[in-house]
Amino acid sequence: MLTIKDLVATLFAAATVGLYYAKDRAINLPLLNSNRASLIIVLILGLAVCAFSSTLNPNSWSNPWIIFAAVLGGLALLVAVIGLVTGAKVWFTSLVVIVVVLWLITTVRHLFAA
Repeated sequence: MLTIKDLVATLFAAATVGLYYAKDRAINLPLLNSNRASLIIVLILGLAVCAFSSTLNPNSWSNPWIIFAAVLGGLALLVAVIGLVTGAKVWFTSLVVIVVVLWLITTVRHLFAA
């Protein structure tokens, strides 16, 4: 069942996609002039998505979707660090994709949860 937290997470995920669109189309917005700055904003939005999507309890770790999401979260952190070091756009794009996939996994899991 979806909750208001899922709605808020969806808004943050949509903001992430909107930021990617603006960066990809070279729309002149403040803080979008560098890949590093954009990556930091996506990292913050991704943390917000995860904070609002999370419904962990002690029994959650037996669920394979939770384990997969945790691995993706670790990958997101690694991608963010590499992106901050290199400043390459591919890492920015990769982080956006990971955040959206994490949002999709948690939203679908909540939708079909009993």
